[in-house]
Amino acid sequence: MKKTSKLGIVVAALLALGAGLVVVTSAQDGVDEMIADAMSAAPDSIARDATIVAYPDGPELNVLREGSNGWLCVSSSPVALAAGLQDPNCMDEVWQGWLEAFMAGETPEIDSIGISYMLAGDGGAGNVDPFAMGPEDDPTWHASGPHIMILMPDHDYSGVPTDHEYGGPYVMWADTPYAHIMIPVTDHDDHP
Repeated sequence: MKKTSKLGIVVAALLALGAGLVVVTSAQDGVDEMIADAMSAAPDSIARDATIVAYPDGPELNVLREGSNGWLCVSSSPVALAAGLQDPNCMDEVWQGWLEAFMAGETPEIDSIGISYMLAGDGGAGNVDPFAMGPEDDPTWHASGPHIMILMPDHDYSGVPTDHEYGGPYVMWADTPYAHIMIPVTDHDDHP
């Protein structure tokens, strides 16, 4: 598998290569599952030509499949999978820059609208604290169903509610450099 430093995130070796056909077959099955999981985040029109990477746990990405459309799809986190959940994400280049800044603890520079898909939902996050690790860190912790996330170049989210329970679009992580709009969706197939 090819490694690249894009986004400045590390992906640990996900597959231990050993001797024998059984291990290789099992490893390929695992890769195929991660690719299918990552692709479930976005509409097929985006996911089919996206670069697919394993969930990162360091400064480099473990590329499972090279893409051609500029989109990056990341497989579900091991924490979500261990809980029987999914949280794959497919992001455009603006979101990729946002993620790089987020992982580095820096303020992202957003100069155009960014779109990210999480059509398989996510296992949970705080709505106030971008760095919360669970409900004990942020009382607004909640799981989100299928959604699209939007970044705005002027970071002006005034007029968009911050209440994640009201049923429509809302701002997540308001008053932080990582603020973005969450748009709940109900049908994966309805979104181009």
